[in-house]
Amino acid sequence: MFIDQYRVSRADGVSFRGRVERLPLRVFRNDWRSLCPPRVGSWTPRLTVSVVVCGAEPGPLSATLGALAAQTYPAALLEVVVVHDHLRPAPPGPLGPGRRAAAVPALGDGGPAPQGRLRAYGAHTTGGDLLCWLDSGARPDPVFVESHARWHHLHAECATLARTGAVRAAPLGGHPPRAGSALMLRRSLYEAVGGLDPDSGPDCERDLCARLWHAGAVLVPERALAGQAAGARGAEPDPRTPAAPSGAQRVEAVVEAGGVPAPLVRACVDRLLAQTGCDLAVTLVGAWDRADDPGPPSGAGLRAVRDHYRGHPRVSFSTVVPRTAFPAPWLLQVPVHWGLAPGALSRLIARAERARAGVLEAVPVRAPARGCGVRLWRTRAHTRALRVRVRGEDPADVVAEVYGRYRLQAGESVLVDLLGPPAPQAPRPPAPRPEPDPGGRPSRLARLYAALRARRC
Repeated sequence: MFIDQYRVSRADGVSFRGRVERLPLRVFRNDWRSLCPPRVGSWTPRLTVSVVVCGAEPGPLSATLGALAAQTYPAALLEVVVVHDHLRPAPPGPLGPGRRAAAVPALGDGGPAPQGRLRAYGAHTTGGDLLCWLDSGARPDPVFVESHARWHHLHAECATLARTGAVRAAPLGGHPPRAGSALMLRRSLYEAVGGLDPDSGPDCERDLCARLWHAGAVLVPERALAGQAAGARGAEPDPRTPAAPSGAQRVEAVVEAGGVPAPLVRACVDRLLAQTGCDLAVTLVGAWDRADDPGPPSGAGLRAVRDHYRGHPRVSFSTVVPRTAFPAPWLLQVPVHWGLAPGALSRLIARAERARAGVLEAVPVRAPARGCGVRLWRTRAHTRALRVRVRGEDPADVVAEVYGRYRLQAGESVLVDLLGPPAPQAPRPPAPRPEPDPGGRPSRLARLYAALRARRC
């Protein structure tokens, strides 16, 4: 992945280049305690580790390199790269075996490189199976690399953090914890989430940690790091204040618009766009590349839908169904013949959060045989299920195994059947009885009423 091609907009949290790693273990939610890594010093490492040290100040850098030289991890599997801004001088003298320096190329304006660019360039220039970032001046314990790497030898979906307060405080919660300045993960997982944003500043790890969370990574707290490892970038934040994830409460709704009348598509999409309490975007799936071809009437319906929503800031068009909503936290799959009632989406999200469900299935009470209603997928559970499932497994069943499933029967306050009969109209009031004209001859209807009353008497 080239440094200037930040791919988070194209990443889906599932696909990555290289070998696909099969996972023998399926961790439930973020239950890292179910993993049993080997004790330090009692196992044989096999994965290569690339440690990226950011900064080239001679004094702090010497302390960091000295601490990395004393690591118990095999030196043949450990690579250390020092990345520094091109405006600053290179580290003086040789750095030792297995260590090298790399200057970050100049930006377009020639200004200093932000923290995100330093870390992204360091990951780009290395080739280890595991990636780790440290600030210049950090003094990790001798067992730091080995303590972190043992988790990754056991499970490929791990991301080990040195700052552990938020992970321990809410291990099953729906918000990602804050990342510290020491983070280790597999390169395949790093590429699956799109890498680091080269334009980000000191909080670049927070954004990466949020995307790792939504990609289904198992965040593991590992305290095998001395207090000076955080360098000069501040103390550990209060774990009671969780970091707000990027794209918080953002929902990506998917509607398949092919082969259905345009008024039905507009009725479904307009109900979605009218939802409140969340940031919602709609993806319309259809053969848009053939919408202008002369042919069946379905093409005319697609053209009408495309012309109606062309230029809408919250509506996009796709010829394939998106695999996930990554990096948005939620994916909503809506059959085109079902519409959401006003305010229904925020209630569904709240219900899924209370149940901590990976997928929420709203089954309509009316006409249950016509599909299963709508599905609200938690992206964190969905992406993990797509990576660990085997051929033939239903993604919903895998999500239920790794995160949990919640089903509810949805009435008209949640789902509206857009193909159902129209709502019954109110009955007409009865016509008033004709009153006889006192100044003239009674009408025929008045004489009939009078004859009926006389017969009853």
